[in-house]
Amino acid sequence: MRCLVRRALTLTLFLILAGSAGLHAQDDPCKSDKTFSAFAESLTEQVSAKVKGEPAKATAKAAATADMKETLAGRANADGLTGDRLDLLHRAFVALGLGQVEEKEGQLIFNFNPEVLKLDMGQFSPRVIVHKPVLFSALSKQIDKLPVAVRQSTKEAFEKDLGDLDDLEAQLRWTNASGTPDAIIQELASAIFQPAYEEAAQKIMISLGVREAELRELIAQDLAVAIPAVGATPVSKICSVPAAKEHFLQIVAEIRGKGEAGLKTMGDSLTKAHFFDLADLIDGEPHWSVEADYRRRADAAGPDSRSASLRYEFGNISFRDYKSWAKKNEKAIGAASVQEYLESQAARKALPKFSLSVDYSSSPELRTPLVPGSPDFVQPDASKISAVARGGLYFGGGRDRRLELDATYDDVRDDPARQDRLVVKLSWVEKLSNLAQTVAGSDLVVTLVYASKPEFLGDVDKELGMRFGLKWSLGDGK
Repeated sequence: MRCLVRRALTLTLFLILAGSAGLHAQDDPCKSDKTFSAFAESLTEQVSAKVKGEPAKATAKAAATADMKETLAGRANADGLTGDRLDLLHRAFVALGLGQVEEKEGQLIFNFNPEVLKLDMGQFSPRVIVHKPVLFSALSKQIDKLPVAVRQSTKEAFEKDLGDLDDLEAQLRWTNASGTPDAIIQELASAIFQPAYEEAAQKIMISLGVREAELRELIAQDLAVAIPAVGATPVSKICSVPAAKEHFLQIVAEIRGKGEAGLKTMGDSLTKAHFFDLADLIDGEPHWSVEADYRRRADAAGPDSRSASLRYEFGNISFRDYKSWAKKNEKAIGAASVQEYLESQAARKALPKFSLSVDYSSSPELRTPLVPGSPDFVQPDASKISAVARGGLYFGGGRDRRLELDATYDDVRDDPARQDRLVVKLSWVEKLSNLAQTVAGSDLVVTLVYASKPEFLGDVDKELGMRFGLKWSLGDGK
């Protein structure tokens, strides 16, 4: 629900004109091979994209990619990655409605429907990844050291034994139930949206709808057809009649003018009213997440591996903090108070995210015989524990400068050089002036680095001691 609410908030502008009209990607609308209705459906997307500054071609490409993925998810994979068994699993997975199947280079990903596993205790999101099995790189290097007479035949024998399902990975993610009441967030969103719409764009939208209806009637008269039939009429046929073409192009001009103006006015109004900032109330809620991963591979494909991750995140802006602020200031939960709260947070320039995570990974020993007379290939077991803390804050009364902290601790078993490794980075990021950006980039970044062992200090511009260093750069602070 968290993602659905956020998506609903951020796509509202796109949906405003969904029932009216929009703009075709081509410069000459009459060159469209669509019907009037199909053409009209594409108008909303094009107007919205232009308002957001996105190229029409990129929008069309994204839509085409989404359509392609949806099509691929409905048929068996036949790109050489899979065999008959996996094709059968693919068909069954889609046919049973268990989720979506995504194809990537060398991977087939089965994403289970997360809504099925949404419980009171939290959200479970499982998926299974089928990797295209390849010979383990370390094993391949060991084979390359064999005598030339048996080298190629040994490698081919291992590769021939690799099957379609010899490299499988199972992942499970759990996120605890958010303390954010979705119903209240939706009420707040509606309470902020409606006045902004009525004040900024309602007159424009009503005028646009009336004007479009008038022009549709004129087109119907020009073609001597009933108004409902106009929707099924090809654009090329409409443009073949001079009077109908003139009215059709007037519709396009109206949408380009009033549609874009309405959306821009609407967007500015909603931004000013902190409508889109409501998503921060959800994203900033303190929450835990756990991820577990198990990868099973055949001997020649590499060792099995297991990993687990525990993560805690919170933000300065959250629904919990909003409730505490409202109680402290004796404010009722509602549109007026949440806008006041978000305005106060904007004045504080609060950096929204802090996180702490602990990761563990391990893999058992892998021992594989090669050829008689040569030693077995041995990949020793390994394990690793990592802890990472990240956070930051703005200072100086604006968003032009900030401090960022990144601390990482690693402990790799059976590797003394990498045990108890701690690296801490404290960065000062300063946004440069417009003039300086044209020469050097957008930010100046100065980082103080501490490493528990000198060899992990990394590449620094100035060594301040055995374990301390200073580095700086001009460019993108991100």
